[in-house]
Amino acid sequence: MISGVDHIVLLAPDIDAGAAVYSALLGRKPDWRATTDDGVATAIFQLGNTALELVAPSGDGASADHLRARITEEGPGLKSLAFRSTDLAGDHRAFTRLAL
Repeated sequence: MISGVDHIVLLAPDIDAGAAVYSALLGRKPDWRATTDDGVATAIFQLGNTALELVAPSGDGASADHLRARITEEGPGLKSLAFRSTDLAGDHRAFTRLAL
């Protein structure tokens, strides 16, 4: 059974600007920041029992190019929700029956 939202993923065109906006909104700095060799920058805000993850292209690489293409095609914003589960196999069966 789904027991909560583990984290929310937002795609931003610029990690520094996105982190600044959410820092102002939440009243604190990100708990963790990193940039991969493939050009993906991440900033994570841990919020009690869930987290907000900002992802942005940063530099060059196939992953950075993919993120830029998604921003161009879909725009920035909410890209995924990750849920917590107490019964992953049972949730999988239920979602399969519902064609999810």
